[in-house]
Amino acid sequence: MMLRKLFRKPADVIVFLLFIALIAFTVYLFFFRRLNHSDFSEEEDLPMILKRDTLVAITDNSSTSYFIYKGQPLGYQYELLTEFADHLGVALRIVPVSSIEESFLRLKAGEADLIAMDLTVTAPRSDLIAFSRPLSETRQVLIQRKPLEVPKKKKKKDPVPGLITKLADLSEKTIHVQKNSSHSLRIRNLASENGININIVEVDQDSEDLIAMVSEGEIEFTVADDHVAMANSTWYDNLDITTEVSLPQDVAWAAKQGSDSLLGVLNRWLESFIGTKKYAKIYKKYFISKKSNHLKESEYHSLKGGKLSPYDALIRKHTADSPWDWRFVAAIMFEESRFNARAQSWAGAYGLMQLMPGTARKFGVKNPESPEEQIKGGIRLLNFLNEKLPDEINNPDERARYVLACYNIGMSHILDAYYLALKYNEDPSKWEVAEKYLLLKSKPKYFNDPVVKGGYARGRETRKFVQKVYNRFLDYKNTLSE
Repeated sequence: MMLRKLFRKPADVIVFLLFIALIAFTVYLFFFRRLNHSDFSEEEDLPMILKRDTLVAITDNSSTSYFIYKGQPLGYQYELLTEFADHLGVALRIVPVSSIEESFLRLKAGEADLIAMDLTVTAPRSDLIAFSRPLSETRQVLIQRKPLEVPKKKKKKDPVPGLITKLADLSEKTIHVQKNSSHSLRIRNLASENGININIVEVDQDSEDLIAMVSEGEIEFTVADDHVAMANSTWYDNLDITTEVSLPQDVAWAAKQGSDSLLGVLNRWLESFIGTKKYAKIYKKYFISKKSNHLKESEYHSLKGGKLSPYDALIRKHTADSPWDWRFVAAIMFEESRFNARAQSWAGAYGLMQLMPGTARKFGVKNPESPEEQIKGGIRLLNFLNEKLPDEINNPDERARYVLACYNIGMSHILDAYYLALKYNEDPSKWEVAEKYLLLKSKPKYFNDPVVKGGYARGRETRKFVQKVYNRFLDYKNTLSE
């Protein structure tokens, strides 16, 4: 009787059964995902990247991948990652590694979303990671020194005496290669294919270090991808890179297996970006053009001289007795003035730290033209802001972000965001929570709230400032010593 009352028409029964089936299917999917994808979290895929507002990518410190020049992060991989992060509408944070093996381990541990390195696509690696579509195609080439003397009457097609041009001539030679690299695997296969004995020495150095060692006579041979070899040969004119040791191979980026939504977006972006004039310009800059040769020899190159600016010594001196890492202050300085001691904003802020005249006087700047006075005043301001923040913000990284926000927009707006977060029962010790309420201070409900003292605020610029400066600080930490 009860069922007849509930289902007066046959259509009612069908609707009810469909509803039950939908619930059952949803429950099934939930438990199936938990059982079969226990090693994968949505936090590591595209939705969490967008929520976190930051793409985290692994790459290596090298003169083609990622380095600092005059305070600015550069490199082929870095510039491509920047373009992709801009496409997603998020910030970029780099996790530097010293080996391919480390990159795989850190990706698996969930420390990054992508590996952006020259990864040769191989079957064994495909069992460990999920490759993107290829970025380019490469061949592996032998790196060797040119003979000191080349016969003047040699015809163009004649082999140069003393150069290895036939793979069989590598018999009984010693080749140094990066440990766990595709170069190591290729040379082992080469020895087997040709029935020759090659002494393979696997080391921790990367391809660029090994190329330099060949040039300087420390080792006799190494192997590198042709585009890396080509870039380095513009710096070492005593090297020959013409002997190929492999067929063409695809080079790609990689994500954790199961990162389907991230790879989908990445592959569509690569499809549209590779082949554009912008991509060609980036590729040419690092692998073909000789105009950038001077960068590597500059004292402002992180891999050579390790200096950020002419003011490094002053920054180190005046941060020695402060809570600030000198590279943190340098990151602020780059963002504010690009290390220009005479920089002046439309609002009247002046110098390396872009202090307003009244602020400069308050924090002891007697001579506004003096770079040292500017630095000392900026550090005093940072110390003041740090001392005024609530003690409950006790994580150093979170506190540093808070100080950056105060430096940009003022203490009152940031304290407003802190107390709004408390009022709405959220944890304001985390900058991302305060950032949320800083952005909300552009809405009447929030800037008219009784706990708000600073009134209306546009928080977007401050949010961007904190992101840019803190990520630049991490770039400096990645590439420069304390």
